[in-house]
This record gives sequence, structure tokens and C-alpha cells, in this order.
Amino acid sequence: MTFTALGFQSTREELRRIIAEHVHESSSLPLPDSTSSASPLLPPEETARKSLDFNTFLEIVTQKMDEPAPRKELKTAFRIFGGEKDQPIGIEHLRAISDALGVRMTQEQLEEMLLQALPKETRDECLRGRRPVAAQVVTRQDFLALMKRTGQYYEPSALHPGT
Repeated sequence: MTFTALGFQSTREELRRIIAEHVHESSSLPLPDSTSSASPLLPPEETARKSLDFNTFLEIVTQKMDEPAPRKELKTAFRIFGGEKDQPIGIEHLRAISDALGVRMTQEQLEEMLLQALPKETRDECLRGRRPVAAQVVTRQDFLALMKRTGQYYEPSALHPGT
């Protein structure tokens, strides 16, 4: 599936809904005989193939890219950085990831990344020099809060109260 190749983890039901919302009818099945207006192999209602044109497909993909990530994807991202439910991410995790990607980052750059993910109170204490940034860690909740602050994640219940 093309959506999977693009990194979207859509269910079959979601894909069916998306296609149903954007489908265009076109007579794209070849007819067996150029003089015949109906296919003897298929009932008339099946001679029209449902299809999406490229611009519609591009519009759907663009919308999907703009959607915030679901919680499951963010938990996976947190694990990629070395964290687990009860194990936070520290500066050593960030250094390992940057090294694995071949990106050389200074201690200052790594500390700035870590600082951005810390809760406000901890970040403020670090900026005042009361806590060393390099000794801080980011919990999964801190990570989800960062993603929410930057618009990369939302709580589904916030969009649909009572669910």
C-alpha cells in the first residue's frame, strides 16, 4: 500500500473512508470490443472503476502529513531515542542517536535539545544555573508534552469530549 510506504499507519477502514470521500467515477476498465458499450464479462455497474486522480491523492497525503501523530507513533519515537515507559531519555541517548545518524553535535547542542524537552520548572532551574542541564532526563510524559506544545500530538479526547 502506498500510504504505508509513505510512513502512514492507516487501517483498512480509514483508507476506505478516505477513498469514499474523494472517489471519482471513471470508465477506466477496457472494453472487450470497441463497438460494444458494455462489458459482457462484468455487470454494467462494475464497468466504471473507482479511482483517485493524482491531485486528489496529493491533497490526501498533504492532509495526512499535517495531522498530529497518534500516541502510539510518539511512544515508538520515544523508544527509538532510547527511552521506555519507566526509563527516561538522557543526554547519552541523544549523543548515541546523533552518532548513529552520523551527525556530529557539540555538548552545547545536545544540552539545548534536552533543555527544550524539559518541563518549564526544570528548564527554568537549569537556565538559572541551579541544575546542570546534562544531568537532566526527559520522561515519556515530558516527551508527549513537548510534542503537544509543538503541535505534533494531541489527545484524542480533547477533540471528542466524552470519548
